[in-house]
Amino acid sequence: VFQYCFCSAFGAFWWAACMTANGTFAPGARSAAHLLRSDMGNMLEYHPVQPLEVLAAEIGIPVEALCKLDANENLYGAHSSVIEAGEAALRSSHIYPDPGQGELRAALGRYCSVSPEQVVAGAGADDILDLLFRIVCPQRVVTCPPTFAMYKFFGKISRSEVVEVPLKKLDRSFAFDMVGILREGATSQIVFLTSPNNPTGTRLSNEDVERICTALPNCMVVVDEAYIEFAHGFPNGTASLLLDKHVNLVVVRTFAKWAGLAGMRVGYALAHPDIVKAICQIKIPYNLSVTASATGVAALAAPTGPTLQKIRRERARLLAVFNGPLSEWFEPYPSEANFVLVRLKPVLGRTSRQLTQSLRKMGILIRCYDELLGMTDCIRISVGRPQDTDQLLRGLLVQVGALSPVVSAGSLPALPSASIALPALKAAGCVLWDVDGVIVDVGKSYRQTILDTCAAFGVEVTGQDVEEVKRRGNANNDWVVTRTLISQKKGSAPSLEEVTSKFEEIYKTVRDKEELVPAQSLLAHLAQQVPQGIITGRPRSDADYVLSKMGVTSFFPVVKCMEDGPAKPSPKLLLDALDELKVPQSTVAVFLGDTVDDIKAALACKPRPVIPIGVVPPGKDGAAGDDHEAHLYEAGAWRVVRNAQEMQDLLAPNQQTARQGQRLGSCARETKETKIKCDVVVEGSGVAKVSTKIGFLDHMLETLTKHSRTDLNLVVDGDIHVDDHHTTEDAALALGTALDKALGNRAGVTRFGSAFAPLDEALACAVVDLSGRPSASVSFHQPLREQIGALSGEMVSHFFVSIATTLRATVHVDVTKGVNSHHMVEAAFKAFAMALRAAMAKSQFTDIPSAKGVL
Repeated sequence: VFQYCFCSAFGAFWWAACMTANGTFAPGARSAAHLLRSDMGNMLEYHPVQPLEVLAAEIGIPVEALCKLDANENLYGAHSSVIEAGEAALRSSHIYPDPGQGELRAALGRYCSVSPEQVVAGAGADDILDLLFRIVCPQRVVTCPPTFAMYKFFGKISRSEVVEVPLKKLDRSFAFDMVGILREGATSQIVFLTSPNNPTGTRLSNEDVERICTALPNCMVVVDEAYIEFAHGFPNGTASLLLDKHVNLVVVRTFAKWAGLAGMRVGYALAHPDIVKAICQIKIPYNLSVTASATGVAALAAPTGPTLQKIRRERARLLAVFNGPLSEWFEPYPSEANFVLVRLKPVLGRTSRQLTQSLRKMGILIRCYDELLGMTDCIRISVGRPQDTDQLLRGLLVQVGALSPVVSAGSLPALPSASIALPALKAAGCVLWDVDGVIVDVGKSYRQTILDTCAAFGVEVTGQDVEEVKRRGNANNDWVVTRTLISQKKGSAPSLEEVTSKFEEIYKTVRDKEELVPAQSLLAHLAQQVPQGIITGRPRSDADYVLSKMGVTSFFPVVKCMEDGPAKPSPKLLLDALDELKVPQSTVAVFLGDTVDDIKAALACKPRPVIPIGVVPPGKDGAAGDDHEAHLYEAGAWRVVRNAQEMQDLLAPNQQTARQGQRLGSCARETKETKIKCDVVVEGSGVAKVSTKIGFLDHMLETLTKHSRTDLNLVVDGDIHVDDHHTTEDAALALGTALDKALGNRAGVTRFGSAFAPLDEALACAVVDLSGRPSASVSFHQPLREQIGALSGEMVSHFFVSIATTLRATVHVDVTKGVNSHHMVEAAFKAFAMALRAAMAKSQFTDIPSAKGVL
């Protein structure tokens, strides 16, 4: 934002600078104004953004807490290879850089498909703009406000008349006024066009650029493409494609935005060789440092596509949220850049400056446009990372009164009538999941079954046909979806019972092709932190089969299926699950789903705060994935994830639950006496979620988990009304089975482990050999008392025998000292845990530690 610095203000500033603290004139101070150009007081003064440290100090928050969305920077930063190139270049900092910019110009020529003679680089695009003014010395230039104000800034410095041809603001299109540009350009020497334009995000077509270049052959037409890499379809549509046809065309670009090099200052121009030669004649010889040049070359070779795609995705998210849940108060404009221009609606009751200042106090920085540009009701928001958007939207919800300024877990306000998802993932106390496309990949099963069932009734449908029905909503039942598709294509359809029967017959032949989407370790980690539930449109038999097959049944104590209530988008099954999981009314929950119905169901849970998280199902890449993501955002999704890694980054950002080579094991065991679900993570953190209904056994299993540094989720429903025997024995058998599965063929394990563990007067020793041959020897130097809590003393030894059996290990536990039975047993479990931990540890070798080659 710019403001005029008038002569009187300049004089007052100068006078104040010459005064001492007590108001007297500083000794020896004299005015130097007579040495300056006479129009200095009428110059535009550019107000750049302040350094982060200064801003943080003014607001009173740490730098890392700032949400910086005011300067159109790439908050992902430069690619690591670019940073490494810059660091390497510093070793040559004692040598002057190449004044001819040979390596960088050659690289830019390849990047832009032009010859090096058509390229020249500068210290940022501003340097290039300044040089263009110098080589032309225009008497008159044309700009199209609202736009980048440096054109007017340089025009004033060059004593050029700056003629403004405003964009069409009355119809809110912000389209370029072609008639005005051609009229004023006819008597001007330079026309400046920004595409995509800052701050509107609008783009000028190549047809219009060519029309201007053709109509104004004696005028230099400068197209500023600082944001072109963010545009749809790039590199198609860039004005550089017209360079060979129009000698008066100059294209200006920068590395500041797309490459994350705003602080390095690297920009360039693409133009006719005569124009490039003229710039080279007058530019500062060494206008690019060795570091700037090296990072520029590296950036052109770096794989920046994924980062640009992330920014485009987040831009789509912003537009969808402003067009959807926040549309009551805001109206966004389409954007082809890394920012979004947003109009504040009158119902908000605040000016853009008031809103900007309020957000600033919360550490959220956006750009405000006031009377200078005739945009009192507009703000510009740079596109950041997902967490930056989260912070921004939290702030906006506070400003519109939909969220309290202070949000804490378990203390969330009810929402107003608008469908706004609460942005408080950190406070989430429950996670609910859909199954198809979220927990499991159904691309080769359920989706294929829809197509095959239709074919069985003589109807050919495509995946796109299925997608269109799903997006219309009320399509959570795939039997109904299939019948709908048959009816649409045929004009009539068999009964739902006939469709269902054929569907299930076909599905059973392909259901084993389903694969788990999130890492099992992520589900295990979440199960130890918060309650989890399943909400699916599948029949219970199908849901139970796939969850059991994937080994994740124990993570979900509540599973709501087709038989349990109305299908989504009804919120009933979500609300019932939250009640059964005993989640307090005010606790935030999240629901992950891949359809519009899933999103609507979460939003319909109000006043219970349920955050809808959209999931792009596996197999939808590129444009199809983008399209699916946009529909989920438009439906009201708070965040959309595209793969298992993004899912983990969102739900467990600090937990390395899916790292390469992690060993996991599960066991689901059911007899007449017990029903058990057991999951174990060998490389865990000692977190246990255990329920056997035998208090002392739970305590010992938690001790075992803690000191073996595994993670354990063990739930036993046993016949403790009879006694503790079956529950204790089967719990040990299930745990041993899960550990055995986690260890696999045992290649690379240490195999042997031993440990001593004291507990007050008691002392225990344990030795574990993962031999593959089950054997156990357990001794206590004196008999245990008959009952230790609810656990029988005789069952302690039996526990170790049972776990050794299914773990296929040799186990020795000897308690050599002790008086108190509780102390002796706990010492035994601690010693066994530490010995087990040592035996399971990965060694420096990768073979199976046995002379036989097998364990």
